[in-house]
Amino acid sequence: MRRLPPLALALSLSVAAAAALSLAALGSPLAAQALPCKFAPKGEWTFCPKANLAGRDLTTRDFGGAYVRGANFTGAKLAGVNFYNANASLANFSKADASGAYFFTANLTGAVLAAANLSGANLSGVNLTSTDLSGANLTGTNLEAAELPRANLTGADLSGANLTGANLAGANLTGAVLTGAKLVRAKFKATTCPGGKVTSTRC
Repeated sequence: MRRLPPLALALSLSVAAAAALSLAALGSPLAAQALPCKFAPKGEWTFCPKANLAGRDLTTRDFGGAYVRGANFTGAKLAGVNFYNANASLANFSKADASGAYFFTANLTGAVLAAANLSGANLSGVNLTSTDLSGANLTGTNLEAAELPRANLTGADLSGANLTGANLAGANLTGAVLTGAKLVRAKFKATTCPGGKVTSTRC
């Protein structure tokens, strides 16, 4: 098979990349598959925006410091996975198993974690502004100093969770379970409590 000269090969790759970006801009359903993932030397995914990783077993992967904005992790196996300081804003983690995962200081702004298993995960210092955590399993989860303004926590199980110093301004906790949860220095402002009462003091 005839091999392309270096310049022609580079131009072909550039055209392919441009096509992928065009699909993304147009909101094509193929966009998530068209955008490639770039690997770091050790195999970590470091640049994977809008990637379709739904249902994948990613327990051996490392997303520390990765850029996975808008990626689809629906139903993925992420138990114990490292997301330290990653940008996963607008990503979809619905029904994913991220039990024991390490999200310390990650950006999950606007992410969807509905019905996800986050039991025992470390979400301390994480930006969870406007996230959907409805029905999520957050038992024993570390949410110390997490930013949760306007987060949807309806029906979430926060039994034994650590919410020390967490910002819950505008968060909706309707139907949530707070048994044994630590709420020391947690910030409440127009927060909807499990019983439906709106408070700026404490649930």
